[in-house]
Amino acid sequence: MFVLVENVSTIDRGLYYLNPNKNCLQLVNEDARMAYACKLTGYSERISSSAVLVLLGASLRRNQWKYWERGYRTVLLDCGHLAQSIIVAAGSVGLVAHPIGGFIDDLVNEFVGYDGVDDVVLHLIALGSKGKD
Repeated sequence: MFVLVENVSTIDRGLYYLNPNKNCLQLVNEDARMAYACKLTGYSERISSSAVLVLLGASLRRNQWKYWERGYRTVLLDCGHLAQSIIVAAGSVGLVAHPIGGFIDDLVNEFVGYDGVDDVVLHLIALGSKGKD
């Protein structure tokens, strides 16, 4: 999971990677901005008014090594479950969540440093306040 932060008072702007082993956000690109992310989808208004853009990715080869031919399906199911959990959690703290499945794969993968073959971005979720939807 990557998090593009644009308008959050407690964290600097930039692209972060959620490191599950260290349970922390690690800064990947301090120059990454929401203005560029707007060009990656057909939903520029939703993204430009968001405080955070969550990018859900997967390591397909690693998952298929473990689950064989069911690996791809497992990745998609896990992504859906995680996306729904983020959306529900956002609503519980008063945020609006916009799930976005339509984006330019190659550009989004490049944005986070994925190759688009073994590692891919599967889903985006724009988060913002109720006043910015």
